[in-house]
Amino acid sequence: MKVAGQPRIWKGGFVKVLTVSVAILLALCESSGATGNEEDRSSSSSEDILKRAPRFSLGGVGFAGIPSDEENALRSLLARSDAPEILSELLQVATPEGRLYALVGLKKVAPDRFEAAVGLCRRQMSGKKVKCASGCLFFESPAIEVIDAIGSGKWALPEKTKNPASPEKVRHSGKSFDGTPSSLLAR
Repeated sequence: MKVAGQPRIWKGGFVKVLTVSVAILLALCESSGATGNEEDRSSSSSEDILKRAPRFSLGGVGFAGIPSDEENALRSLLARSDAPEILSELLQVATPEGRLYALVGLKKVAPDRFEAAVGLCRRQMSGKKVKCASGCLFFESPAIEVIDAIGSGKWALPEKTKNPASPEKVRHSGKSFDGTPSSLLAR
């Protein structure tokens, strides 16, 4: 049926538009990893997440105060019996930010290895800056200062809370973090 003023191509055009739309959706699902492929799942293991960590953050991050994927990966890794060995390996192969997570983990599960790991990280990251986040603040800080803050307990893995958006979400060594990372920023 031809409506006055409209060309007849709509009938075939609708099928083409639908076909192209479905093809685009399938391509997006495949590129996002939603295919269920076993290789895609293995690439998101805790080790791989920490190995590629783009920033260092503990406690809630962003407006919603949700723990980062990296913090969740660290927690998952710490539950494993081989955590000290994996964390020691991450000190060699991870991004500088990932190495900071390894330090936090070693301090928690293998304090006897922590001091040697601190020395290694100080040599590896001397003069470098790392990307960090605390709450809604995203900043760069000298790596040595963050390593020192981990050693002193200013940056520590917070206790897991039931409600990640609660005021207690950002805890460092049982003390509330004051929210101002000025002590970690370059002077």
